[in-house]
Amino acid sequence: MARAGLTRSAIKRARDTLVAQRQYPSIDAIRIALGNTGSKTTIHRYLKELEEEKGTSLTRAAAAAALSSEQDAHAETRLALHQRDLDVERLTQQVRDQTARLAEQESFR
Repeated sequence: MARAGLTRSAIKRARDTLVAQRQYPSIDAIRIALGNTGSKTTIHRYLKELEEEKGTSLTRAAAAAALSSEQDAHAETRLALHQRDLDVERLTQQVRDQTARLAEQESFR
């Protein structure tokens, strides 16, 4: 009867377990964690795939962080512009009020 063989998910679980135990997930350590089963070549291949995937994941995370930072900067700029618009509106109203008061005082003369 043929063996089922190793799966990528089994390798990932063994690697994650070793890392959680603060042990280096070497090929031999993973093989021992799996019950001394699987070829070192297969374990190495799956580890390499997982590392490449992790690198892609980190690249995406870095891009997402950069995008988030840029969006925050844009949000701050929009907030500053909105505040400036409110200040301009307030000052414009003050000028109108002062102009009206001046016109009123001149009409009393």
